Amino acid sequence: RYFEGDLKRALAICEAVLQVRPKDQKIRAVAGAAACKLRLRPAAQRHHCYLGASRRLMHQRVCAKHGVKVSSKACSKASR
Repeated sequence: RYFEGDLKRALAICEAVLQVRPKDQKIRAVAGAAACKLRLRPAAQRHHCYLGASRRLMHQRVCAKHGVKVSSKACSKASR
């Protein structure tokens, strides 16, 4: 759905999958990108905190492109 432009549906599907597979980095990255494109900063930040270091940089760039600021400094140690 993400690549078809249905970002709300893509985010909902990703978040449902993450309930079952919370460590799935590919799904987390898509969810984070969709949240950024929808300008949903709390969701974008939440997904950012669960991404690995290499995906976080990409996620920050996608979010910045859409005017959403996410930060690794805002992540608690519990989410890492």
